[in-house]
Amino acid sequence: AALSAPGSAVATEFVPGLKDFDPEKARAATAAFSQMGLNMDMPSLIYHGERHSAADYLSAKGWQMTGVVRSELFVRHGLPVPDRDENDPMGEIVYISGTLS
Repeated sequence: AALSAPGSAVATEFVPGLKDFDPEKARAATAAFSQMGLNMDMPSLIYHGERHSAADYLSAKGWQMTGVVRSELFVRHGLPVPDRDENDPMGEIVYISGTLS
């Protein structure tokens, strides 16, 4: 918070339920994106260690944080909630945002 001006904003996601991440499956699932010009290596974007909520961390530093799970975000906007396979390695994603007072 010491390096951020009052009124600063942040938004990110938190994936508390990430489990059994398979890098090869992730590469296969995102392969079609390369045909559209988006060349990324999804496994290199995933942190595989123990996870902590950025919202909790930033709240302790004086930020006013809120979060919403993916399914609730769909409901808020009147969209059908996509079915989630029990084997989904991402689990329920939490979208968080906040401002510094």
